[in-house]
Amino acid sequence: MVKIPEFWYIDDYEPSTKTHNLKISQTAKAGWCHHKEAYVGAYEGYNDGTYYRSTKGVIPTVSATRETIRTKARANGYEDEYKWNIYTYEEHRAICHLFLVEYATRNSQLAVNPELTSDGFKQGGLGSGCTTGTVTINGQTTHSFIPTGTTDSLGNGSGQVAYTVT
Repeated sequence: MVKIPEFWYIDDYEPSTKTHNLKISQTAKAGWCHHKEAYVGAYEGYNDGTYYRSTKGVIPTVSATRETIRTKARANGYEDEYKWNIYTYEEHRAICHLFLVEYATRNSQLAVNPELTSDGFKQGGLGSGCTTGTVTINGQTTHSFIPTGTTDSLGNGSGQVAYTVT
């Protein structure tokens, strides 16, 4: 699991310049929105037949209904405990806010640029990933072919690694 820290945020919008200024704080601020600490799966989900989990070294599950995935994710908890869920909008929004602050761009598909600016900030984006390729495995064409955990060498940082499809 990857921890999304607790933080407070506000979007200061200036109508005269049509400018948004996203501000984030690690401490509570009066009038600011609060994002509670949360955890998300480190890997794309995998349905093992009983559970939907964040599992290393598998091909992520695709072509499943939201209801099927939600039910299998919730099966991970104890009886009547629904703390496990699929990726939610709240967590997506939090990750987007943190990306916006770290990279100072809304274009996450800009090419990866590992060099920091002269002020020490990140530049570029996360790249396009493997969004345009397909491979044929056992006679079936698939878009899901990169095993989870392929980028573990990056830790919780961002960047890119080479992967050779065999």
